Amino acid sequence: MTADVDVLCVYFKVDAAQHGGCAERLHQFQGALRTSFPGLQCELLQRPEVTAGVETWMESYRHPDGLSTALIDVIAQSAVASDLPSPRHTERFVALRCSSVETKKIMSTLFNETLEQALQRNVRDALLEDTGRGDWTAQLVPASRCVSGHVVAKEAGVMCGQAWFSACVLELDASAVITWLVAEGAAMTAGSQVCRIHANARALLSAERPGLNFLQMLSGVATVTRSYVDAIAGLSPNPKGCAVLDTRKTLPGLRQAQKYAVRVGGGHNQRMALWDGILIKENHIAAAGGIAQALQAATELNAGVSVQIEVEDLLELEIALAAGARSVMIDDFSLADMHSAYALNAGRAVLEVSGGVDLQTIRSYATTGVDRISVGKLTKDVHAIDLSLRIDP
Repeated sequence: MTADVDVLCVYFKVDAAQHGGCAERLHQFQGALRTSFPGLQCELLQRPEVTAGVETWMESYRHPDGLSTALIDVIAQSAVASDLPSPRHTERFVALRCSSVETKKIMSTLFNETLEQALQRNVRDALLEDTGRGDWTAQLVPASRCVSGHVVAKEAGVMCGQAWFSACVLELDASAVITWLVAEGAAMTAGSQVCRIHANARALLSAERPGLNFLQMLSGVATVTRSYVDAIAGLSPNPKGCAVLDTRKTLPGLRQAQKYAVRVGGGHNQRMALWDGILIKENHIAAAGGIAQALQAATELNAGVSVQIEVEDLLELEIALAAGARSVMIDDFSLADMHSAYALNAGRAVLEVSGGVDLQTIRSYATTGVDRISVGKLTKDVHAIDLSLRIDP
């Protein structure tokens, strides 16, 4: 694709009374474009104000390789063929060119994704994955019909993921009303209603599975995290207590979401991603020439992120502490060696236990006085909480 334009924006007016039908046609239109042109990013926005019953909407398009004139022509021709609202006012934009230093700063901002950016991406991908060119079964229901319904918990758990569920519904029906009956982070009991919904029937039917998938999975992560946090409550002799941490063993594309669920469950996050911290492991140490050399190299990077080093025995711990380590992961230590490590450390560095952690072992690990225990099972071995959506008769 020859890049002529970076962003294409298309503005038009919509009768507020036709909001739902227009939104549905446009979402189907953009879904078809995404399928035909892999990588194409589409958004549908509207101005918040409504003037004399008329709304102003905007479609935006971008592609990692840029937008060619040919692709822009296809979008325009497809809009005419799809009988979209008109007239359509089109504007084309190119990115501002920056110096190499400015570009690095921008790239850092772009790729260190925020939770809100991740949520929007998660919802967009989930809806596209499930609806593609459109939900044929939902079209068995009249387009203008609205329904009420509720989500019920079929087992106990910790509520998490309301923002993802709501975004799935609101993406397809911006006028939907969702009333949560259980707060984020609160306990759900089996058989209880967790929310009520009033929305366009087609939109709710199409959003049901993606929305529930997020709600079930994230509630599952929050629930298991809460069980680990509760398991060690009050056991640590450390005056600062002992924190339960996650790892980077997350479902692809759902890192931010799962780590959010860990926080909701009462846990803490290890580094979010490779850009969020330096964790020096065995192979890094070998390649750098030793523990002291690896720590020195990390310090010289001046990356502005935390530096942690992993050690495999008490001797390596001594070397790391002597080299100035301020955060040490003790990997696969025996219980006796964990006690020895705590004594040897004497508060000089944050000590984190990793490896072989489950609900049976974490209690004894917490009694050693270590500061943190990281648990891969929180996000790796996910048991989704069983939730179901029911439309009221």
